[in-house]
Amino acid sequence: MECQVCYNEVRGGMIECEIRVTLDMTILYREPTADCNWIECDGCGLVVCFNCCRYPESNFCDACIAKYNLTAELIELGLMTEGV
Repeated sequence: MECQVCYNEVRGGMIECEIRVTLDMTILYREPTADCNWIECDGCGLVVCFNCCRYPESNFCDACIAKYNLTAELIELGLMTEGV
């Protein structure tokens, strides 16, 4: 698999996880492996390496952060710092 911005090979992967909240509700999420150096953007689905993404912990690529004007929300959630 490769970064869809710089086309360099990415490493690591995602593990499918779940949390049972109630008897009727389970939350599914993906947890990166220790060697993972990429995200799959929650906005557009692109695979982006950490070198091409300023805030990979947000799980959004830079283009989607700008396109959807997510800066204020990501700062509030602690996933970005002010002054960026």
